[in-house]
Amino acid sequence: MTPTVDHGSPWQPSGAEGRSVLHVVENWGSGVRAATLQFVRATPEVEHHLLRGTFRTEFVDDNETGFASIRLLPSGFFARRRAVRRAVHEVHPDVVHAHSFYAGVLVRLTIRNRCTCRIAYSPHCFGFERRDVWLPKRLGIRLVERVLARNTDTLAASSPREARTAARLHVHRVVSVPYATQIPALAMFERRNPLRVAAVGRIGAQRDPDFFRKTIDLLRVTQPDVMTCWIGDGDDTRARHRLEKAGIHTTGWLPSFDAHRTLGAAGLYLHTARWDGFPLSILEAVELGVPVIAREVRTLRGMVATPGLTTPAAMAAAASALIAGGDVTRQRNLDMWRQLFAFNTIEHQAEALRAIYTTGATAAVLRSRLLRYWEVARHARHLVTVSEFSRGERAEVLGVDPNRFAVAPNGHQSALAAGVDAEAIVAEGDTPAPPSESG
Repeated sequence: MTPTVDHGSPWQPSGAEGRSVLHVVENWGSGVRAATLQFVRATPEVEHHLLRGTFRTEFVDDNETGFASIRLLPSGFFARRRAVRRAVHEVHPDVVHAHSFYAGVLVRLTIRNRCTCRIAYSPHCFGFERRDVWLPKRLGIRLVERVLARNTDTLAASSPREARTAARLHVHRVVSVPYATQIPALAMFERRNPLRVAAVGRIGAQRDPDFFRKTIDLLRVTQPDVMTCWIGDGDDTRARHRLEKAGIHTTGWLPSFDAHRTLGAAGLYLHTARWDGFPLSILEAVELGVPVIAREVRTLRGMVATPGLTTPAAMAAAASALIAGGDVTRQRNLDMWRQLFAFNTIEHQAEALRAIYTTGATAAVLRSRLLRYWEVARHARHLVTVSEFSRGERAEVLGVDPNRFAVAPNGHQSALAAGVDAEAIVAEGDTPAPPSESG
């Protein structure tokens, strides 16, 4: 199906069969874009819609045929909130899936999580993991995440570590959604140069281009013939200038197919990020058969096959040894990464996403509260409600005679002042049956 890019006309409501998901992405580019597209490919039975922002340089509008409709997210916070409300009203999604921190804040401040429209949130690395902002700001971001967790049905974590971090925020439910890749076979036929070293991503603080540049400077001491490139671009023009001045070619933003071909032509991928939720680019490199040497940082501890590399000197030494080791060393590196990422398959990803899109935590949370309500009511001496309407509603929920409830507009104080007969409200041996766990 060819997606429709809507610039103002109402969206058509989703079809009756299957589930529908509205993806909201504040900045449609780089790793978040790649992960979202993979989520769509993994669940073709779900009708996917997209509300996206295109405010940075990395926007490329390819591989979007999996969306039933696409809408542009305007600039300005209040305009974006109106756009989210309108999208939800027109699409009637079963799930609104917010991707990354800004979209997560936008969605959870705009709509309420409920059974008919549940909110799923993928941090793609929590904002408080950043190392380019001061500690007070990181603490503020953590506080925001904790407060907004109350309005979240499911948090989709990209790694076990991110899942553990999310659990400490007291989200209703955390589901680990392993990243996976599907690279076209034709992208793998590029001729590989074992002396070509590549980096991938946005040129900015997270990917730490200066770390990459220093590593290459040291690597050239022992491997003077290496060729280097940075696949991507960014708004940090000074960092890009420093890369180019050091003889590192920057490709600019490429369509996905061309980016994969360029990466597949490399003999080594250096992952130099200062923080990361899960390194999708490492998965892509390994699938392309490109050995990977990754910097070990706190957010990736236990998720890298080359642990202990925390400085440019250490990474340069490891890269030099891999290049000098030839095919045997290259294959050993790939085997270690494949073993580490054995769970990151399309099948496991699809299973996790279906758990999010078809069943949510909201119903389970409400059922849990109902069970606690029933336990309290079973042993209560008084059953009191504030109106005739709520008397019938609560009686139906608990499966009891509505006459068991006393109506007291001002609550329990009014009921007790009126001298409610406890024996008339809760007869001996007459307790309601508990609500079904399957409901």
